[in-house]
Amino acid sequence: MKVLILSITTGQGHNATAKAIGDYLETLGIESKIMDTYRYLNPILAETVDKGYLFTSSATKTAYSKLYRMMEKRKKSKPIMSWTRLSNKIMAIKLKGFIRRYNPDVIVCTHIFAGILIDVLLELDKIHAKTLGIVTDFTFHPYWEEALHFDYIITPSELMEIQAKKKDFSLNRLNR
Repeated sequence: MKVLILSITTGQGHNATAKAIGDYLETLGIESKIMDTYRYLNPILAETVDKGYLFTSSATKTAYSKLYRMMEKRKKSKPIMSWTRLSNKIMAIKLKGFIRRYNPDVIVCTHIFAGILIDVLLELDKIHAKTLGIVTDFTFHPYWEEALHFDYIITPSELMEIQAKKKDFSLNRLNR
């Protein structure tokens, strides 16, 4: 079995989660590869996203909190029209090539932006691995609702499941 673990650097929490999963899989004798997805696809974008996140979440905490709350309260976007899906479609094509070469049985995403890249490929029927998203935030991130084609989403608590239900997220795919 081969597992591809996709993360995106926004601080280090998502990478720490990816590493913990990779380390555990290694103890089971399962081959895995961890990829900082944006760093692979576009190093300038990776640096911008990381530095932008660190700046907005520390230097402008109030503005960041308000923006996050606005995203939480927004009407659910139609996935085909979502800015995150549209912006990730081009990058998804490059990622598809890597996935075909590595040929994983399972793809795990520890960050929603990596999840949206994978979901775009699932929607286009370009990959056939089982998919698993891991929610690492304190709340059900507003964009996880766009992971429409994932096999499973792992949440850390029952409270997250309640949040997901409020967003009309399919609970049959949620696990703790």
